[in-house]
Amino acid sequence: MDTHTSLSKQSKHVSGDFSGNVFLISSGGEILQLPMPSPSPRDPLNWSCKQRAAAGACLMAFSAVSMYAIQVTSILYDFVFRAFSPTVSDMQRLVSTPTLLMGIGAFVWIPLSLALGRRPVFLLGSLTLSVGTTVAACAQSFTTLMAGLCLVGLAAGLACSLLLLIVIDMTYINERPRQLAMYWAIPSALTLLSLCLTSVAKPYLSSFRGIFLTCTIISTSLTTLSLFFLRESFFIRPAVAYDGRVLVQSSTEKVEVYEPWQYCEAGENDLEQERLEVRHKQIPPWMSWMRMSRPFGTSWKSMLACYPQVLLCVCNPLIFWVTAMNAINFGGMLFVGSTVSSVLARPPYSLPDQLLSLVNGSAAVGSLVSWPLTVSLGSPIVQKLTVRAGGVRYAENYLIFYLLPILTGIASVVLYGLTVAYEWHFSFACLAYGLNSFSYIGMGLANTLWVTEAFPRWAAAALIVVGGVSYMASFGISFTIPSWVDTEGFAKTSIEIGVLLLLAGLVAVPATLWGKSLRQAIHGKWSLYEGGALRPHGKRKEEKKVDEEVEW
Repeated sequence: MDTHTSLSKQSKHVSGDFSGNVFLISSGGEILQLPMPSPSPRDPLNWSCKQRAAAGACLMAFSAVSMYAIQVTSILYDFVFRAFSPTVSDMQRLVSTPTLLMGIGAFVWIPLSLALGRRPVFLLGSLTLSVGTTVAACAQSFTTLMAGLCLVGLAAGLACSLLLLIVIDMTYINERPRQLAMYWAIPSALTLLSLCLTSVAKPYLSSFRGIFLTCTIISTSLTTLSLFFLRESFFIRPAVAYDGRVLVQSSTEKVEVYEPWQYCEAGENDLEQERLEVRHKQIPPWMSWMRMSRPFGTSWKSMLACYPQVLLCVCNPLIFWVTAMNAINFGGMLFVGSTVSSVLARPPYSLPDQLLSLVNGSAAVGSLVSWPLTVSLGSPIVQKLTVRAGGVRYAENYLIFYLLPILTGIASVVLYGLTVAYEWHFSFACLAYGLNSFSYIGMGLANTLWVTEAFPRWAAAALIVVGGVSYMASFGISFTIPSWVDTEGFAKTSIEIGVLLLLAGLVAVPATLWGKSLRQAIHGKWSLYEGGALRPHGKRKEEKKVDEEVEW
C-alpha cells in the first residue's frame, strides 16, 4: 500500500512502494482486498456472484469453442481430403496457420480494447468466430476453408490475451491465482473432451460441415448471451475521501493517500467520471445491455502507445525469458500432440479410433488436475513469503508457480519420446499427453501472474508478447518438428527438448534472487505511460516526477 504523506517517508514498508510490490497482508495477518472497489455499480469488483459467474461462463465458453474449432481439423483429415483432395503440405498449413493467426490476434484485440473497451472488442471477436465457422461450414474450396479457419484463429487470439485481462479486472489480487487457473483449466478440459467425443462419433459423420455448423450455432448463441450477461470490465476507480484525506488507486493497483492540498489536477478526471456515473444511472436497467458506450479512460492514444511498449517488453529480459520458455514448452506440446495419434494408429500399436480418443481424454484429466494442484502448491508458499516480508508481496514470489509446469513438461516429452522409441505400452503415451496438458495449463497461469504482477504498467503489452509471440513462434516450430524427428529420432528429440526446457527453467533461480533489482532498473520512459496498465490513472505532474526519481 502506498502512503504519500509527510509521515510515509519513515514507513518500514518502503519496498512496497515499487512497481510490482504490494503491501497485501496487514500486521494482524489479515489479507487486504486490493484493489479497493469503488461505490460505483459499474465497478467489476462490485458485481454480484451471479454476474461474475455469468461473465466467467461466457469467457470460458468462448475459449473452449474457439480452441475446439481450430483443433478439430486434425480429426477431420479424411473428410477434408475427400472434399478437396489437398496435398500433405496444404493440410499441414491448414492445421498450423490458425495458430499463427492466434498470435496476430493478440496484437489486435488487446490494443483495440484500450481504445474501445473490453466488452465491444469481445463481442467483435465473438462475431468474428461466428463468421469464421460459417465460412468453414459453407466452404466450396480448400482456399475458402483456409480463410474461414484463419478467421477462427484470429478470434481465438482473444482467449490468450484480452480474456485474461477481463478475468484480472473482475478479481482481487489474492483471488487471481485461483481464478486464472480455473480459466486456463476448464476451457482446455472442455475442448479436449469435445475432441474425444468427436473421435468417437467420427464413424457416424459424413462431412466436416456439420461440425463447423454446430460451432456457428454455439458461437452465435454465445454472442447473444454475452450482450446480456457480460458487462464492461474496464473501469478506473475514482479518488474517494476518507478521514479528511484523499485515497487514490494507482496504475499498479496500490492505494495512495494524499492530503487535500496535494490532490489537485487529477480531480478533473474524477469529476468527468462522476458525470458519466450520473448519466449511467439515468439509463433504465433493461436498456443498459444495449449500450456500447466508451469506458472512461480508453483512448486511441492508449492503443497506439501499446505498440512501443510491446517492443520494450520484447527487449525486457524478464519478459523475453518467459516468452522463450513458453515457446519451448509449446514446442514440446506440439511434439507430443501432433504425432501421438499417428504413432498409436500404426504398428506396433494399431489402435482403433475409439481407443485413440482416450489420448484426448487423458489430456483433459491433466488439465483439470492442474487447476487445484498448481494453486494448492503455489498459493500457500506465496502467502508465507509475503508474511515473512512484513506483508509485502513481491512479484518474484509468483515464480514458484513455474516449478510444477517445468518439471511435468520435461517429464512429458522425455517419457513420450522413450515410449515411442522403445515401443512401451500405449498407456505411457497417454500419461505423457496428460502431463503435457498439465504443464501447458500451469505455464499459462504462471506466465499471466508473473508478467502482469511484475510489470503492472506494462500488463497489456506483456500479455501480447507472451501470448502473441509464443503462438507465432509455434507456427514455425510446427514445420521443424517432422524434420527434427526424422533426423534425430523420437528419443533424442525428446531429450533435446527436455534439456532446452530445463535450461530455460533454471533462469528462474537468478530471477528470484536478483529479479527485484533488475525489475526496477529496466523501467524507462514508456513504462511510465499508463495506457496499457491494469488500472491506468492520471497523476499530477509532481507525482510523475517523484515516480521517475524512484524508478530510475
